[in-house]
Amino acid sequence: MRLQGSVPLGLAAYNAGLTRLRQWKQQYAHLPPDLLFEAIPFEETRHYIRKVLVAASIYGELYRRIPAARTVEEFFKAVE
Repeated sequence: MRLQGSVPLGLAAYNAGLTRLRQWKQQYAHLPPDLLFEAIPFEETRHYIRKVLVAASIYGELYRRIPAARTVEEFFKAVE
């Protein structure tokens, strides 16, 4: 499984494990990749991904003057 460049997939694998991520990708293959994260059955993992996205957006705005929308685009750009 290729996780390189995909922040959300890497976070899901880190939080719930690579085996579970593989199962979810198969189970929810009919969903667009950016919606896969909302279908994850583990609330903790969904919350973790959201929390990192929000933190990245805030820090991008505060320290690098990067608009939050751009951070979100970068966060999800490599999702396959």
